[in-house]
Amino acid sequence: MPRFLLPLLLSLLLLPLPAHANDASVGRIGETIRPIQDTQIQMMAEEVRVHVTRERTYVEATFTFRNTEFATTVLMGFPEHQLEDEGFPGDPHLRDFRTWVDGVSTPAKREPGLVPKVTGSDDSGSLLRERDFPAWHTWEVPFAAGQTREVRNTYWCHPTFRSNGEVGTGYILVTGATWYGKIDRATVTFEFDGILPYQLSTVSPGDYRFEGTSLVWEWTDFEPVEDIRLVIDARGMLAVAHGYLPEQAGELEDLCRQGDYAALLAWVRALQTRATPEQGPTLLLYEARAHQGLGRTAEAVQAWERLLEMAPRAGETAQEYLVAADARAEIFYYLVTQAHAAGDRNRLEKLYRQIREARASLVVQRWVETLLPAASISRSAPLGAAEIRPDPHSGHWWLHVEAEDPDADMVSIRAVAWLVTDGDRVMAIDEQTPVGQDTYRTSHAYYLGEIPPGAQVEYWVEVSDTEGLGTVVSTAEEAEEAAEPAPRSWLLNLVAAAMLVLGSAWVLRRRQAG
Repeated sequence: MPRFLLPLLLSLLLLPLPAHANDASVGRIGETIRPIQDTQIQMMAEEVRVHVTRERTYVEATFTFRNTEFATTVLMGFPEHQLEDEGFPGDPHLRDFRTWVDGVSTPAKREPGLVPKVTGSDDSGSLLRERDFPAWHTWEVPFAAGQTREVRNTYWCHPTFRSNGEVGTGYILVTGATWYGKIDRATVTFEFDGILPYQLSTVSPGDYRFEGTSLVWEWTDFEPVEDIRLVIDARGMLAVAHGYLPEQAGELEDLCRQGDYAALLAWVRALQTRATPEQGPTLLLYEARAHQGLGRTAEAVQAWERLLEMAPRAGETAQEYLVAADARAEIFYYLVTQAHAAGDRNRLEKLYRQIREARASLVVQRWVETLLPAASISRSAPLGAAEIRPDPHSGHWWLHVEAEDPDADMVSIRAVAWLVTDGDRVMAIDEQTPVGQDTYRTSHAYYLGEIPPGAQVEYWVEVSDTEGLGTVVSTAEEAEEAAEPAPRSWLLNLVAAAMLVLGSAWVLRRRQAG
C-alpha cells in the first residue's frame, strides 16, 4: 500500500512554462493529487534532456532515488502546468507520457490536480500558494530498505504562445524539492531545432553555459528554488516592419520563414527603389537576411556592418536606431558566424568586445565565449552598491541593492542586515536572491520594516557570479572608506609641490635681504 504523509503546501511562483517538471512525491487528498514533503526518499541525481522545436517540446528525464530508511511504497507524480494566467495561453497536456522503473515499463495514470489558492502563512508570515497543476501523471514505486532505483519519463507537449509571436518553454525544477535532503547532482540540457542563440530573448536562471547551440545547466548539492524559463522571440522584425511597411511586412516575413531568399531579395530591391528614408533600415535588415540565406557572404557582411554602425547612435530617424538596436543580437550573431567560419580570430575577439561594451545580448555573448580560447575571455567580479531608503507611503525602510557585471554571469545576491540599538544587534534580513535572466544588471529591494528611534542599520551584501567571483558591500567598508583622506589628483600634487618650492625660495630671499 502507498505510504501517505501530511501535505506540505509549497510557496511557488507561477511561471510561463509548459508542462515540464521534476518527479515529485505526491499524496492523495480525496480525488486530487498534491505535492508533499517526503521524509526518507532522496532524489540523488537527475538528467534531463529537452528538445525544442517551434511546434513541439520533447522531454526525456531520468531520476535516481535512494531510500534512506525502512521499506516503503511511494506514490510519484509528474504534474501538468496551467499557463493561461501568465499570458501564455496553451495546451498543458503531456502527450505519450511513459514511465520506466529500473528499465521496466510501468503504467501511469492521469489524475486531476488542484486549483491554486492562498492557504495561510508559514512561520515567517509569508503566504503559501498551491501551484496550478490541473493534472498529475501518477504511479507507485516500491522501495526496499536502503534501495536505490532509477525512474525514467518521456513525453512531448506543445510549447506556449503569446499573441505577439513569442514562444514560451522551460522546465519546472522546484517540485524536486519535495524529496528528502538535497539533490547530489542535476543536469538539464536544452537542444534546439531551427532556433538560433540570438532568438532566445529570455533565459533564466542565468547560470547556464552553451555546448554548441545547446543550453546546459549543472548543479551539485542542489535544492531547487526556481524553474528554468525560456522565451523564444519568433517574431523577427515583424512588429517594426508593420510600423513602416504595413502592406509588405507580412510577405517579407513569410519569405524569410519559407527560406525563399531569392524572392525576398528581389522584393526588397523593388521596395528600395521607392522607399522613404524611414523605411530604409528595415529593408536593409531584410536585404542582409536575403544575402545570408543565399550564401552571399561578402554582401551579407557589408549589410550587417552597415546596420551595426547605426546601433550606437540615434541616427537621422528614430526608426533607424530602433531597427538597429532591436536587431543587434541578430547582427552580432551573423557577423560572429562569418568571422568564425573564416578563422578570423582578431575579428572574433573585436566583436566579442563590442558585444560586452554594448551589452547587446547576454545570450549571444555567452555563445561567443564558447568560440574563443579562455585567454581571450576577460573575467571580472560583479559590481554592487547598496543604500537604505524610506518608503514614502508607509514610513518603513528598505535596503536597495544594485548590481552589474560585464561578464553577464551573476548568479545571486545575499543581503544581511542588523538593527543596532545601544550596542545590541538584532538581525532584520538574511536572504539570498537568485539572479534571473538579466545578468548584466539587476536590482533588488529587501524589506527592513520600521527603524526604532536611535537605532542604526548595519548591512553586508555580496554579489556572486558563476566563476566564484564576488563583491562585498558593507557599512563597515563604507565607514572605512569615508575615514580615509581623499586622494589628490596628480595636478593638485604638482601645484602643491610648486607652491612649496616657491615658498621656500621666497623665505630664502627674505633671509638674504635681511
